[in-house]
Amino acid sequence: MKKILLLDIENLHKTENELFQLLKSYAFVYLVYAKSPMTLSLDGLQSLADFISKKKLVLIKMPKTGPDAADFGLAFLAGQLSIQMDKINTEFDVMSNDKKFEYIVDLLKIMGFKAQQVKREKISNSNGNKLEITHLDLQKTEYKHLLNALQLLQKNQPKQFNSLNNALKSWMKNSGANIKQTIELLKQYQFIQIKNQNVSYELARMTEVLSVQANETIKTLVVQLPTVEEIQQKPHLQRIKQYCDYLIKIQKGRPAKVESLINSIQAVLRLDREQFLQDFLNILIKQKIVFQVNNKVTYNDSLIEAWSSIDIIYLAESQNIINVLEQPNSEIAS
Repeated sequence: MKKILLLDIENLHKTENELFQLLKSYAFVYLVYAKSPMTLSLDGLQSLADFISKKKLVLIKMPKTGPDAADFGLAFLAGQLSIQMDKINTEFDVMSNDKKFEYIVDLLKIMGFKAQQVKREKISNSNGNKLEITHLDLQKTEYKHLLNALQLLQKNQPKQFNSLNNALKSWMKNSGANIKQTIELLKQYQFIQIKNQNVSYELARMTEVLSVQANETIKTLVVQLPTVEEIQQKPHLQRIKQYCDYLIKIQKGRPAKVESLINSIQAVLRLDREQFLQDFLNILIKQKIVFQVNNKVTYNDSLIEAWSSIDIIYLAESQNIINVLEQPNSEIAS
């Protein structure tokens, strides 16, 4: 029986060694990807070249990136192979934790092939209970640091353990985070896997837990958001509303560093004093619209969207708004 693996490598990241083990177990391994989720050493590249030349390892890069691009590519490939392969002597494994791939398996079975979906088993804690990310207590300090780490790692994924350790120390230097504890939590909740100093990432799980955080934020929006009347009466709230309206329009081009964020605030709100700019940045942080870790900034998308959706018929032009510092301190802090 010839076994063929269709690997959703963007969902289940693999190290070089893991990929070599799969090539030993399967007659053919097919990968479809939009963005490369792994890097190879020169030795690894040379070793894989032999498998590629013999077409035991087939790599297909999607011509365009986008949501589920690689998934559609893998589904198309499964259809092509189902026409070419012998039903009696061929068996398919579809390796992914994505539930949608059940449909590919079902269609292969309809075509007469033996097929199954292979998933990575969830890690269990010492009591044998599966760790569910929805049970995270997002109010605990260590989990707040974990969330900060997830937001940063969604943008950059160091491939080696030492690089990951050093990156987190640098990114979270002034946050008071225990980096060793944060990495242990990343492993415990299956956000990362470390084998032979190589790090692989479960980006889907990261997105899931960050969406849980967003849902918790939504539940408290009624408390956090001011009324329309309050916004119309308080210039600093008008500025927040105005800047959130701007941020909602540039979701892919938002400033990633404090300096560029301050420049953006200056351009949008036309503030001309350095102290005014710093005070407004502090307001954004206090309102949890912006999170700052060292010189990097991330954004609370749910809160920005909520501020932007507030319907205000009249909002004073920025040049007519009284400067924030001219208001009493209680106004700035409210």
